[in-house]
Amino acid sequence: MFKCYKCGHKQRDPGRCEVCGSTTAYVPDNFSDIAGKEIADLSQEGIWRYSSLLPIFREKITLGEGQTPLLKAYRLSQSIGVELYIKNESVNPTGSYLDRGSAIAVSYAVSAGKKEVACESNGNIGASLAAYSVRAGLSCSLYYNEIRSLGKLYQTLAYGAKAIKGRVPENVESSVHLSGESDSYFLTGMKTLSYEIFEKARDMFDYIFMSVGEGGGISMLFAGFQDLFELYKTRIPSLVGVYLTNRSSVVDDLATGGIHSALADFAIKVTNGFKIKVEDKEVIEAEKLLARAEGLFAEPSASVALAGLIKAADWNLLNKGSKILYILTGTGLKDPVVIGTFLGIKDRNSSEEVITSMSDTKKAILNILYVSPAYGYYIWKKLKEFGVEKTLPDVYVALKNLQKEGLIEVKEIKKEGRTSKLYELTQKGRKFVELFISF
Repeated sequence: MFKCYKCGHKQRDPGRCEVCGSTTAYVPDNFSDIAGKEIADLSQEGIWRYSSLLPIFREKITLGEGQTPLLKAYRLSQSIGVELYIKNESVNPTGSYLDRGSAIAVSYAVSAGKKEVACESNGNIGASLAAYSVRAGLSCSLYYNEIRSLGKLYQTLAYGAKAIKGRVPENVESSVHLSGESDSYFLTGMKTLSYEIFEKARDMFDYIFMSVGEGGGISMLFAGFQDLFELYKTRIPSLVGVYLTNRSSVVDDLATGGIHSALADFAIKVTNGFKIKVEDKEVIEAEKLLARAEGLFAEPSASVALAGLIKAADWNLLNKGSKILYILTGTGLKDPVVIGTFLGIKDRNSSEEVITSMSDTKKAILNILYVSPAYGYYIWKKLKEFGVEKTLPDVYVALKNLQKEGLIEVKEIKKEGRTSKLYELTQKGRKFVELFISF
């Protein structure tokens, strides 16, 4: 069955709660029978150690996710003035804690006879689902509206997934499993982080700091601890949700609020935690401090939580003598632009900047040439269909610039004593349109 951790309702079908509309996650029908028994099956590895609390599948898809290190942060503890531990989720197979969710979601897809996994994400979730789909022999389609991180998109494409600009079709085929942040099976896998913390540390921590994007991570951290409370009467740590003050140019893969916002707020409130906001510069400083004090390199979206912890300590928001856990959700090695920003040497000619700064005229020209090679005059006339009104000289300037960027090439065509220039996409230009700017 599937449980809503906000109102407590249980239902047979996955998806939104039938009572309050919150998201749900799996709990076994015999949940109460597990009480008093060991939480982990030591004969299994990773998240599958907690099979008694997970759905039963005919095949378990795994890449070795889970059982990540729990580290004492000696230098950071001294620097910040707290007793700090780090759960290093960046060592999961695709570099993100989201692999826990993908393992369960894709295992379900295989067991249900699905042929494809689809998701609206070209960030960490997309990369993770793509990897596990390959492992299971399923195809994977990822839909997106904007490029947030080229590194994560390239990681996704390396696994052979299809990146499609736009939204998931309203009526997906029955052979497709739609996964991601709203998938109850995916969310079920995220609960294993709480189980693992409990297995390794029991009631050790007073506060847990976690970055809040869509809110699914901290919501399922709470859900897992609520399971443990019902089974073993354990103490649930105070959950601290850390948010960005604004949409960040540095933190590419972190939304603000989302489908889990109500449950995330509820989780923070009932555990006597609190919210705290940080700015870009605080995130980068926290990222540097972590790397240079503890030898761990977190991506900015993961460093948000550490920035919040530093601020909370500075503002004396934490009880003295508290033991604190910071969830390092993903590695900073996912994106070279992140590394450049971290070091203060961001490449001004990075592909992200090329994409975001490219004019509508250039984008329309590339789309026209994607269909077939064309002459300049034809391109100028065709631009009107894209809502672009430019003079013919302006069009030729844009064509010249696209040629310099290596996206188009020119062939001289001689006909009836006249020489005309025929423009067509290079291989780089064709791939560019397919990945980033197809209308």
